[in-house]
Amino acid sequence: MARPSDERIGKGEIIVRLLDGMASASPHASWRRYLRDANRPDLYGVPLKPLIDSNPLAGYAEAGADGRDAWEKGLLADQRYYLPGDMLIKTDRTSMYHGLEVRVPFLDRRMCELAGGIDRRQLVDIKGGTKIVLRRAAERLGLPAEVFRARKMGFNLPMNALLRNELQPHGDRLLDRHADILEPHLSADSIRRIWREHREQKRDHRFTVWTLLVLATFKEDTLSL
Repeated sequence: MARPSDERIGKGEIIVRLLDGMASASPHASWRRYLRDANRPDLYGVPLKPLIDSNPLAGYAEAGADGRDAWEKGLLADQRYYLPGDMLIKTDRTSMYHGLEVRVPFLDRRMCELAGGIDRRQLVDIKGGTKIVLRRAAERLGLPAEVFRARKMGFNLPMNALLRNELQPHGDRLLDRHADILEPHLSADSIRRIWREHREQKRDHRFTVWTLLVLATFKEDTLSL
């Protein structure tokens, strides 16, 4: 039997994450999690066992708890928690490290109030179109069609491509041969299993593997100081 493609496994993982989130009281917080609850007991070492039943994203979920539905919960949580606690602080630290002063004009209070009052149908249509009001404004302002008709583009890292190529030797070393570098907080055997399943395309663990690799790299650098 032919091995399923990485793309097919990735789509399956996305669907599972989507359904898991929709079954949760706080879908937006569930979708942010990189590690499934079912994997925590095996991965957590003795020092972390007391945290198995804790929710690391409880604060994120609470930030949008007063939203009327999943859509509004997610928007509120991002505005109150994710932006100030993650994106903005990272931007500020990175820019100041290089002596730059960064401004966020779209987060002006008046702009936020205007955006908050826009009808949802002006943001997303039933066909899956996004940023409707911005696209129409760009068209009326005379911007080229390739701008206002362009697909949404993010800044996500091509994790799977990196883990399958340039970073695979790094993963083999830190998440397989030397997986005990994260002991006793995390189980070396569980780390090896997760890495091998991902490397052999049996499961798409890209988010968990990436996080483990960052932690292992940080630990290795710390030990070498």
